[in-house]
Amino acid sequence: MLLINEVKLQIIKYQIKNKSNMNKKIIRVIAVIAIALTASWNIKQSKSEPNKMSNLAMANVEALAGGEDEMCPNGCMENGSGCLCHYWFPTYKEA
Repeated sequence: MLLINEVKLQIIKYQIKNKSNMNKKIIRVIAVIAIALTASWNIKQSKSEPNKMSNLAMANVEALAGGEDEMCPNGCMENGSGCLCHYWFPTYKEA
């Protein structure tokens, strides 16, 4: 009778151990699926709206390169008697 109880106890311990390993495997599979879904969603989003960031970046470049400056609206050109555009350029002329 004691031997049967020990065998039953061993079987129960084995089942508990296998169940906990199975739970770990299930959690790992769920995590991999979640990461894959997140990555695919991000890729889809980046492909569906490709011009939003580039349009914004282009607007920033145009604003920075526009040269809208009250002190120097047209800039300076070579071969002149002087031009004041933030600094004095004696050999340039105003454009």
